Amino acid sequence: MKRRMMLSVLCICILLTAMGCNSHREEQTESDIPASGYDTETENEVLPEDGRESADITESDREEQSESDIPASGSDTETGNEVMSEDDRESAGVTENGQEERAELPQCYEKLIADATECIQGNVKEEVEDYDFSYIIYWYGAYYGASMGLGYLIEDIDGDGTEELIFGENSSGASDGTIYDLYTINDGELVHVFDGGERDRYYLCENGMIANEGSSGASYSRDAYYIFMGTELHLVEAVLYNGTDSPNNPWFYSTKTDDIFDLGNAEPINKDQAWAIIEGYVYAHTTFIPFVEE
Repeated sequence: MKRRMMLSVLCICILLTAMGCNSHREEQTESDIPASGYDTETENEVLPEDGRESADITESDREEQSESDIPASGSDTETGNEVMSEDDRESAGVTENGQEERAELPQCYEKLIADATECIQGNVKEEVEDYDFSYIIYWYGAYYGASMGLGYLIEDIDGDGTEELIFGENSSGASDGTIYDLYTINDGELVHVFDGGERDRYYLCENGMIANEGSSGASYSRDAYYIFMGTELHLVEAVLYNGTDSPNNPWFYSTKTDDIFDLGNAEPINKDQAWAIIEGYVYAHTTFIPFVEE
């Protein structure tokens, strides 16, 4: 009887011990599962709701952040180009079509343009001493009017920051792009650099130089090429033709003179050499703003 009781007690102890061990395993298993911060299936970190709020990435914040990324002005996000505001346009002097507004013309240029326009309109019957420009403006302008194609151009030829005023002719013939007058301003004063005519034509060349075709009849001509600097033309080279003083060899070349009759400062060349020099200069055929529209 005692043995049976002892055996029963022993079995009860063993059973209680086993139950205690199982409850401990269940508690350990639950504690091993992370409450948040890690996805055991994907092995990626999972941010808890509290963490989302502390990291400022809530749904409303995402929308605010997207809107804040759009620049209010100053840049085009699609092209990466700077966008100028209206205030910037006004301060920079830029017009709606993107062209920079030209500064106000000097008063002396405005007067010359106005006086030439008056001549082209036929309002001047005689040459006026105060009108300081080529006789072409008086005679041909008054006679042919707008059909002559006379006009003007404002351009900084030598790149010194001072814009020159040019009077010239638009036409479909040999006179297209001919310059009859060139003006500049030096120390606040108007300077008339040169004036031309029918047999004294000037042209802008594509290389930035100025060409002059001069003639004194069938036996005399010159093709001279200059650099314009400041207020003067500086001779680079000239091809001279003098068939009266040198009928057997009328072609000459000089870097010292553009005078057809100053052959002492020129050297003889042949016709092929002369034309090779002349054809080496390409005229720009400048387009002028008409004084009067047809």
